[in-house]
Amino acid sequence: MIDLSLFRIPITEDSSNIHRDLWIIGRLYSYSIDTLAQGEELFARYSEDFKGWTISNFESLDPDISRKLRSDLNYRGVYIRKKKGRIV
Repeated sequence: MIDLSLFRIPITEDSSNIHRDLWIIGRLYSYSIDTLAQGEELFARYSEDFKGWTISNFESLDPDISRKLRSDLNYRGVYIRKKKGRIV
């Protein structure tokens, strides 16, 4: 069972991997329903949403969810470079 409330609960250092994954899914959904969220506008939202995230936060994501986040951002005009094979 998926706890949908995790979509909106901010991520902390103590958040579980499942919480991080579900939070990302919530962000992806939010970006997808906002047709104006592209390029610089989306980059600003992404920067605000992920402010304070560490490399270890991104590394703990499910690889498919990480790949989807990067793919969606790239598709909408936000370039996220790969570093040593990592998706985000």
